Amino acid sequence: MGLPANKKLKILMICDFYGISQQYQENMIAKYYALMGHEVHIIANNFTDVFNYINDINHNPEAAYTETDGYATIYRTAFRFKYKKLFKLYTNIRQRVEEIAPDLIYFHNLSLNLHEVIPFKKKNKNTRIIMDFHIDYSNIGQSWKSLHILHGFIRKNYLKAYLKYITVVYPIVPNGIDFIQEIYGVPAQKTRLLPLGYDEIVADDIRQNTDREDIRNKIGIKDDDFLIISGGKFNEEKRTELLLEATNLLKDHQIHVLIFGAASAKEEAYANKLKKIANTNVKFLGWLSGQEILTYMHAADLAVYPSSQSVLWQQSIGMYLPLILGDAGNQDPTYLNRNDNIIVLKKDEINTPTIAHWIKTIKKDKNLYHSMKLGAEKTAQEYLRYTRICQTTIDDAFSA
Repeated sequence: MGLPANKKLKILMICDFYGISQQYQENMIAKYYALMGHEVHIIANNFTDVFNYINDINHNPEAAYTETDGYATIYRTAFRFKYKKLFKLYTNIRQRVEEIAPDLIYFHNLSLNLHEVIPFKKKNKNTRIIMDFHIDYSNIGQSWKSLHILHGFIRKNYLKAYLKYITVVYPIVPNGIDFIQEIYGVPAQKTRLLPLGYDEIVADDIRQNTDREDIRNKIGIKDDDFLIISGGKFNEEKRTELLLEATNLLKDHQIHVLIFGAASAKEEAYANKLKKIANTNVKFLGWLSGQEILTYMHAADLAVYPSSQSVLWQQSIGMYLPLILGDAGNQDPTYLNRNDNIIVLKKDEINTPTIAHWIKTIKKDKNLYHSMKLGAEKTAQEYLRYTRICQTTIDDAFSA
């Protein structure tokens, strides 16, 4: 059945971490559903600080309350069972689902509360359930137990019991499609790629109303300097030191680097290592808001992420930046390279000399640079706008 034109939906999203004002997928999906006129509700855990969530530090684990970020009603919910980060079960959400009476239930990753929405689905045949899937071969760990017991047996059989009630499962990277089909046994006809996107409204506003030269002048970057941006949560998997070593190797006084982000307590040593490597043309900006990140991207000429996939890839494309990305294994970013806007480094190319070579080449070859920049714009507009992504989920959910 298709949806009637201009039908406004009640949408319930069920996720793990939901940090207000963040640029994560959950925030963007909620925002653009709301801007499209839909009523959005979110069941999320009671972590509000991203580092507390990452390090599993919760000082008020039983707190339950309701708040809003202007786009959605957020029901902060405690866990009734939790074992490390492997098994999490919210206090019973069945009553909450009944009260909201959603038209669309959207799970962000496989939740062990999935079974609690099934009674509502059975009573309300027109309600649809969809699920995105952030797990793939690159991020599950390397142990046999993780692959074959946790995912290949426990979680697989839990999902299998309720899969018939789910309209579509959305891996967010191509490798995730292989993973969910091969390990979880989800049939190909039930899986579709749903890429992470970028905040198009904020990005367009920054482009139209923020003076790029003014930003550069404030941080001491001349108009003819070449400005590279990188960052995120500092950890060794990102190999950010390779970017800094590459700029040291080039010895080009016109090349400047902005590094945004911060380290958790566990990664302080790595953060200090980066600062020791950095030359005088490197500036560390600290932890920034999503809008601040996009603003500095607007001032930059190139984004470089040597390793470890991140939503920052999509955000950089959304700010029309050429990219240098490293595929450290099972992270193939070519699905984002739709218009030759990315230099993709294979695993054995993720090293200081190769990164230095491509920085030098892109800086020197103006035709290549402008071609990559136009390619980024085309990819962003045609593929990564959250308005498009959100509409895709609704069309897929209600076309069946």
